Amino acid sequence: MIKIWTQALDELGLGKWKLLFFRKVTAARSWIQGSGGEVERQETWTCRLKIFQDFHARRRKWTREHTLELSAHLTIDQIKAEIQKALSAQEEEPWPWFPMHRGPSGPGQTQESSLAKKPDLADWLPSLAEAFYAGANREIATRFAAIGLETLYLDSLGRQMEHVGHWCEIEAQSENHSLRFRHGEYLPERITLKAQRFEEERQALRTPRRWEREMPSLVVLGGNLPGLVFSYLLRQLDGAALYSGDSTWEVGKPLFPTVTGDTVTLKPLVKLYNSPFSRWFDEEGVMLKDTELVRDGVVRAFTASQREAHFLGLPVSGHPVNFSVGPGSLSKEELRVSPYLEIYHLDDWQLDEASGDFSASIPFALGSESPRQARQAYRDFALRGNLRDLLASSRWSSAIAQREYFEGPEFVAIPNRFLVLDT
Repeated sequence: MIKIWTQALDELGLGKWKLLFFRKVTAARSWIQGSGGEVERQETWTCRLKIFQDFHARRRKWTREHTLELSAHLTIDQIKAEIQKALSAQEEEPWPWFPMHRGPSGPGQTQESSLAKKPDLADWLPSLAEAFYAGANREIATRFAAIGLETLYLDSLGRQMEHVGHWCEIEAQSENHSLRFRHGEYLPERITLKAQRFEEERQALRTPRRWEREMPSLVVLGGNLPGLVFSYLLRQLDGAALYSGDSTWEVGKPLFPTVTGDTVTLKPLVKLYNSPFSRWFDEEGVMLKDTELVRDGVVRAFTASQREAHFLGLPVSGHPVNFSVGPGSLSKEELRVSPYLEIYHLDDWQLDEASGDFSASIPFALGSESPRQARQAYRDFALRGNLRDLLASSRWSSAIAQREYFEGPEFVAIPNRFLVLDT
């Protein structure tokens, strides 16, 4: 397969600069309605191709980059036709030329995730289904999937690296309410608790209310939202943001001039248990490094790909996806203060990367207007403000959770001034 793609690139005169990612996805899925269901297996192949074209003008050498994703089962003629079509449609956005970084690996070196040694996760599906339905209404349509992902990488220097990863995924759908999460170390009691909360939310969402009193004193972001807000810092601490002028942070200086909440400790992670992004190299073939970016609110380093590192004089560390944030100071008791709102979902997320200004609508939130009131679903909320201000003035939980690509605080408690009622 690699030979076919390489031959097609050579015949098009693009053999010097190429990055190939072949992905084999094997999924064992179980759709369950009630207590029944069958396990089905499916395998798909795709190839993601990056091409760097060199050209010269006025004694300077520049590079143009193109990316496309195609089925890995195409013939040579089909591959060439698709590549030519993509290249002819691309606008010229030249980058100054940069040398390919060889990195510490050698040709033919293979790296694999520790998850590759796991047993077949499809065997877990029946027990996961039983644990879920022990805590939820059995009429909910649910899909359980055990997924294996293999990535084979070949760059223009002939290096080959391979990554194998496995994870499980659960999706539940009932009316307009859905639940989706991934994790590896599944415990039956945790699955049952998730199902109970899902069922509680489903019942509450049938009659959502409008918040009638003053804004709640406690507003928390849960689920995947802590990873969403902290990922902004990861992008701002990258050489691409420095090069474009979106980031103005400097090594040795604090993230924020004034901090009224918890301080940030952030670092990228090469490997994160059960993350599909755990591999030894990024999409440019650069070997990733675990480098602490922020310690106690002070910038310690930046990440950088080959291109930005060449211009900014930074060490090449690659573009990580997984990252971690240190725990905060918010205890479980402080998370139970009323009145409160818990937000798990956002719609229409808008963020200006340079300024940090953001806005989002909240389809629903769960909370209570008084200590004696049961948890209710509320509607017509929105979030607006500046993300840097939000992070500098927020506190987060001391409890740590793991999401798809993020390991860090389970909840982030934000000031209620960022919460507004939609009219």
